[in-house]
Amino acid sequence: MVIGGILVRIGEFIGKLGIACACLKSLEAWVSKIYEHSIWPCWENRLGRFLIKPNSLVAKIYKARYFPKSSFIDATLGNCPSFCWRSIMASHDMVCNGVRRRIGDGKSTLIWGHPWLPDDPTPMIHCPMPPTLNGSLVSGLINEDTGSWDHSILWDIFLPSDVNRITKIPISPVYEDSWFWHGDPRGCYTVKGGYRYLLGEVEVNPSCPKCGLANEDVMHALVLCDYSHLVWHEASLPLSSIPGDNFCLWFSNALTILTEENVGLAVAVLYNICRARNTAASSALHAWKEVHCHATPAAHTLPNTQQAPIDAVALPSTNRRRCFFDAGHHAGSMRSTFGAVLLSHDGEFIMACASLLPDCFTTLIAEAAACREVLAWLRRKDVGDVHLFTDCLQLRQGLAAKDSSNRSYAGLIIDACKEAMSTFSYCRVDWVARSANTIAHSLATLAFSSTDFDVLGLCPARLYF
Repeated sequence: MVIGGILVRIGEFIGKLGIACACLKSLEAWVSKIYEHSIWPCWENRLGRFLIKPNSLVAKIYKARYFPKSSFIDATLGNCPSFCWRSIMASHDMVCNGVRRRIGDGKSTLIWGHPWLPDDPTPMIHCPMPPTLNGSLVSGLINEDTGSWDHSILWDIFLPSDVNRITKIPISPVYEDSWFWHGDPRGCYTVKGGYRYLLGEVEVNPSCPKCGLANEDVMHALVLCDYSHLVWHEASLPLSSIPGDNFCLWFSNALTILTEENVGLAVAVLYNICRARNTAASSALHAWKEVHCHATPAAHTLPNTQQAPIDAVALPSTNRRRCFFDAGHHAGSMRSTFGAVLLSHDGEFIMACASLLPDCFTTLIAEAAACREVLAWLRRKDVGDVHLFTDCLQLRQGLAAKDSSNRSYAGLIIDACKEAMSTFSYCRVDWVARSANTIAHSLATLAFSSTDFDVLGLCPARLYF
């Protein structure tokens, strides 16, 4: 009886132990699920909750356990780390080296200690930190009255090289400081961006290997690139009648609009364009760069007005005034310009303008800044009803997005553009091909070597000379 009772108790203990193990496994699965759904997918879209949402539950738990007196940037592996924390810390250096602080009001960014300079080769301040300024915030460098950099303070504290880098940052005091991924135009971490970083920490040129005029994505490579346009033109397919801002939507519409025979032809064209693109990327890209290193970049050449007169441009159909705008950007010097031309609903010239922009770190920032300046120009000219056109698809998508998904500095300017557009009685921005935006493109190019101009009633052809 005694032995039987002991065995029963042992059985009960084992049963309870099994329940405990099952509960432990369920808890582990729950934690892993939280980790999977709260950490890595957020790095895909929002750089992770440790940096973007420090007040979230999972961030508070890990902070209390592993870095209670510091930030995630300064966190270490610590004693007796869990498997999850070890996995997080395995990518800690990559994340910390790839992120930057986007300056808004500057109240949560350390001058010395946070990577807040978005240009290369280093995001940190070069000037040594004076002991009395330990813990100083970027907000102390901003003039509260003007909402811009306080140049007198900058020149008193920093080296000239640091001052030049700081003053190029487009601050927005109405926003809080935030983190963004430096290697992505939208400031969002992607698996591709992290993978490229880990492969060798080299700068990957995102430009199209065929035209070199725009960052390449699937839609650009297969449909929007000038070389692809030539192929589609030879195929005699009604490409212009197929709507869609991304390739999946465009191809779905193509399957609906085209006949069965034309769908087969379109698939064959897509296959050959893709094959030609891969060939160009693998075997001809190096030779292409060698040729163009010694030539004037195609993005800054002036078109022949005899070959592309204003009435020959295929303008989108609309019954409103059209405003075409474009930005010019030199990546090396960061110099940026914009050009814009306003046409009547039937294509008659009304007015045009062009000017230099503040230095921009990326082409997308330059395009967004161009849009902001054009909107301000139109308001000064009492234009309250206008249809805008840009050849930058990323800008158009950013302006059409309902939420602010762009975490880079371009996102701040895009938000400002949205606010400016809301002051018009009608204002819409659509995408057009570069071939339909040659006048604005030429004006932006002209602004690199000319003074600012704002013309009314001139023949557009005169603007090229």
